[in-house]
Amino acid sequence: MGDRSRLAFGLVPPPTFVGLDSRLNGFLRWVGDRAGTMIVRRHVDSYAELVTFLRSGAIDIAWLPPIPFARLEAENMVRALVCAERGGLDSFVAILFTRADSPIATIDDVRDRHVGWVDPLSTTGYVVPRMRLSLRFPDGRLFGKESFLGSHAAVVRAVLDGVVDVGASYGGFEDDGSFVRGAFQDVNARATDLRVIEAFGAIPPDVVAVSSNVDPELEAALAEAFEATSRDPAMLEVVRMTFGAMFFVKKPLVGYDLLRTEIEHGVDSGVIPAAAAFLSTRPPPES
Repeated sequence: MGDRSRLAFGLVPPPTFVGLDSRLNGFLRWVGDRAGTMIVRRHVDSYAELVTFLRSGAIDIAWLPPIPFARLEAENMVRALVCAERGGLDSFVAILFTRADSPIATIDDVRDRHVGWVDPLSTTGYVVPRMRLSLRFPDGRLFGKESFLGSHAAVVRAVLDGVVDVGASYGGFEDDGSFVRGAFQDVNARATDLRVIEAFGAIPPDVVAVSSNVDPELEAALAEAFEATSRDPAMLEVVRMTFGAMFFVKKPLVGYDLLRTEIEHGVDSGVIPAAAAFLSTRPPPES
């Protein structure tokens, strides 16, 4: 298993990460001290790179969105330590949106338009909207042009600047249906600057996952330490600022079975062509 007295924590930094470096370092020291190990952070440029590092053993713990986690869990490469609890009004859904002053008002208006996606492995920023739209438009032809822009913030900026006509991302809504949270906050925009064309339903939570090579006793200690951050105000603030979660919690993961089924249908039918082989969450064949 190698030396587990020093673990590497991997994440793709969000656009809001600037200025949070020292606070995240303190957060990882706090968690490591309680778990009886040292945790150092390792930034990577993309989810695909993060997956590669986890497979190679260069990263031991990682912040993973649903699809990379589902892929690695199917390979028995990782296990979930804790999930991001957003709960209640802080739940996020996948959305398709445009500028508030755009003539695009409904799904029918997006045909032949230019859409901005986040990343081929982004659950809310590509995979779920792409699959759900394929059910509405089974002829397979909807957008005139499709571009991957690398981050949720970049998609919002491209929509606001008129570089693309519509974009896919995540959004949070109040009880009355008001659009109040989303990646627009990362670019200092307002919810009223955008118009949500369609919401595609709740998405399974992001997770902090650990390599399956980590000793079970240390894994349990890490899970307890991450969950304990919810009881320390300073650590809880880092959780909210860096990971966009209210707190971390150990609980059964809900929604992943449905997501896996939907992904496999999308892979088999060819409606998610970008990185389709990687997106498959089927367990690898036995050797």
